[in-house]
Amino acid sequence: CALPISQSDLYSFGCIMYEMLYGKTLRNIHTMNDFNLPIYLNTFSQDIPQEYIHLISTCLQQDFSNRLCSSGLMKHDVFQTTQVKVLRY
Repeated sequence: CALPISQSDLYSFGCIMYEMLYGKTLRNIHTMNDFNLPIYLNTFSQDIPQEYIHLISTCLQQDFSNRLCSSGLMKHDVFQTTQVKVLRY
């Protein structure tokens, strides 16, 4: 998890997840300094499940060493599945 390149990919994944769940872009970037602006968690909607908010916020950490890594991503609650019994008619 120490490679900045893979962590950049996870930041991008967080941006895409945000756009998919909220239907809008996370921020409008006009200059490189715009990347340094903080992301406030209170902008998240009440309708989004807490697990998704946690996933997005951990992917969008400014410091890549604090960002979720790829192995942690696959272990996140959002990606854990529950076994479902299929009913046949």
